[in-house]
Amino acid sequence: MTFYLQNVSNGRPLTSANTLATVTITALNATPRGSITALPNPFIADAQGVGQTRLTWTSYGTNRVEIHINAPDGPAFAGGDPGSFSMSTGHWVQNGMTFYLQNVSNGLPLTSANTLATVTLTAATPPSGWITANPNPFPPDPQGVGETTITWSSAGTTQVEVHVGAPNGSMLSRSDSGTFSVATGHWVRSGTGFYLQNVSNGQPLTAANTLATVIVTAAPYELQLVGADQMSQRT
Repeated sequence: MTFYLQNVSNGRPLTSANTLATVTITALNATPRGSITALPNPFIADAQGVGQTRLTWTSYGTNRVEIHINAPDGPAFAGGDPGSFSMSTGHWVQNGMTFYLQNVSNGLPLTSANTLATVTLTAATPPSGWITANPNPFPPDPQGVGETTITWSSAGTTQVEVHVGAPNGSMLSRSDSGTFSVATGHWVRSGTGFYLQNVSNGQPLTAANTLATVIVTAAPYELQLVGADQMSQRT
């Protein structure tokens, strides 16, 4: 609340031009309050169980707060004035990690008595998946080229991609979690590999994020000729 000392001599109006002085009263007994959340939570973890999230925190009745990891006096993550703020953690959070919103106004110590709020992170189900080819071996033409159908499934992911020849090779298809299929077209050769990559939250196309692979092989072309000849003799 603010009080204004006004000069009203000779009927002067109550305007800022006639304000001689002001004083603002601040309550000293305001109860510090705060909250902290993480999004996403559960977070998507990589094959090593590590991921990232974004913390959002709000505090009132304070003049400074800090966020600490795994204990009120643990490693500091962030700090600042009262109000609402948000910050990404980076790719290093793990299952069970807890963030503490600490009131450090006027040098208050980093103790549980000064903890305004906490949030504990949970890792989503570890990403998993499988990928198959049918037929495999596939029937090649005289040049050794053929086709097959790739089927894949993933869980604990938000997006996956199928790449050809390497984790970062040409992309064949992209999907959400679940089970999907796609025909390759007539270009597959014996030894071609298909890589099911976890690209949730922008994860890179590396071997660490490969959920499953399948290598296709060509059936011997001579066996196809023999099989066709036997069928013609039966008819």
